[in-house]
Amino acid sequence: MLLDTNFFKNKPNIIINCAAYVGGIKFGMEHEGEIYLNNTLINLNLFECARKFGVERIVNPISNCSYPDVLQKDF
Repeated sequence: MLLDTNFFKNKPNIIINCAAYVGGIKFGMEHEGEIYLNNTLINLNLFECARKFGVERIVNPISNCSYPDVLQKDF
């Protein structure tokens, strides 16, 4: 697995994870299950590699969408 190879080679002790499977609002509404599944798999793979290789800390600064206080049109 590519992650295993990179973890073995680089031996990180901290991971800053900004990876995500995302799109715009319309994409998110049309592909909810796909987005949920892919992001879950991304994180499960990352966390498993972190566990196997003794990574001390993972930072997940992800906020995929933000919305204004007042919307111009309904979604």
